[in-house]
Amino acid sequence: MERVKKELQYLEEELFLRNRNPVVIDTWTSIEELNRMITTATGETYELLQKKEGGTFGIVYKGRDRKLNRLVALKILRSEFLQNREVVLRFQREAQAMSLIRHPNVVEVYAVGEIEGLPFFVMPFVGEEDLEKLIQKETFLPPQKALSIGYYIAKGLEAAHQAKVIHRDLKPANILLSEKEMPVITDFGVAYISHGERLTDAPSIMGTFLYLSPEQADGLQADERSDLYSLGVILYEMLTGSPPYVDENPIQLLRKIIELPPPPMSEWGIAIPDEVEDFVRKLLSKKPENRLPSAKMTAKILKKLAISLS
Repeated sequence: MERVKKELQYLEEELFLRNRNPVVIDTWTSIEELNRMITTATGETYELLQKKEGGTFGIVYKGRDRKLNRLVALKILRSEFLQNREVVLRFQREAQAMSLIRHPNVVEVYAVGEIEGLPFFVMPFVGEEDLEKLIQKETFLPPQKALSIGYYIAKGLEAAHQAKVIHRDLKPANILLSEKEMPVITDFGVAYISHGERLTDAPSIMGTFLYLSPEQADGLQADERSDLYSLGVILYEMLTGSPPYVDENPIQLLRKIIELPPPPMSEWGIAIPDEVEDFVRKLLSKKPENRLPSAKMTAKILKKLAISLS
């Protein structure tokens, strides 16, 4: 952890002190060209195998650690954002947030570095599937399976919150699944570290709208209970096949999140135990103080409910 912190500090200081013209890395850059640059930057430590996804600010590649003979994922900042100080700091803050957490249900940071002017960080390669793909494939999950997955997500959130890290963008696409369907939380790109500097002067709407808490949708500050609300949305979606609020108009969607109660799960025609629905509705309370107070308690209840259904 201390090594990662020093590397992050070096990147933050150096990237803005040097006047450089970084190499352009984008979705069309060939794996062969990237491997040439990676080899130069890391001393033949990493080999890229396949591009996995191209996000807004970074591109993720599946790779291999040659020295330790293990699969890894490398996330590289898009070159067009290098001159945007806020984006670069957010990219580095994502690695910093993950470096503060040590838990099997939260993705780990192995190392950070720089490829010809562009920052990158290295994580374990968890698997090919995420929770979003699983829900799309199965439409909805049996209650016991949904509660079990929810339990491990809550345990990951518990570790994050103990490290003073609030995710703020929890959603199925950010929950990777191992081959044994063990969930691992990733993508801390808009995470807030409560003991670190603010990257914006005032609260703003951050995260994916479908999974935002009412306070986030209203532009207010998120806290640990905001992540628990997002977990409630994920549980609702796993159990019914749909988030509680859906609208093509983003303004109307935010209004529904802020004002309307979640539709009863019975409307979806799926048999869900009353105690499970009551629990999810508790997490989906409009006011943070009416939700469960902590991820630890949430995990405890999820485990109890899952065992009762097994």
